[in-house]
Amino acid sequence: MASRFKFSLLFILAAVLMTGCFSFRVMNAREGNDVADPGNRFHPGKSSLTEVLAVYGAPTEIHHLGKEFLLIYERMHYRGGQITMGIPMSEVMPTSINLSGHGDLIRYDTAAFFFRPDSVLIRTSYVQGSSYPFWDTFWSDKTGRP
Repeated sequence: MASRFKFSLLFILAAVLMTGCFSFRVMNAREGNDVADPGNRFHPGKSSLTEVLAVYGAPTEIHHLGKEFLLIYERMHYRGGQITMGIPMSEVMPTSINLSGHGDLIRYDTAAFFFRPDSVLIRTSYVQGSSYPFWDTFWSDKTGRP
């Protein structure tokens, strides 16, 4: 008798689970142009704005910092995933079961070029795969951000 009950319960549970919905979604997005490592291509005090624009093209952002100005080239990489499982239980219970989980990863490739008013390069900065956009690194709360 107990084995029939276990079999019936297992059959009902399997039927409920089989009629459920299961989905998995992967999202990828990129925003901005490729940002290559400037390496030793540009030299502070010698390279000009024209040379940087010839290699990188139009910047993502331009900022004036007193007498100096800054060109920022940034590319954002986004990857996300979501898994969802729903089990309709409305025939047995007054509610249904829904389980879901998701995760996101955003990375930034950034190159920054600082110039004097006469358009001569002062310094460069490059970060690949940072967890934070360029300006967030300046205003960090000293918790170990890059």
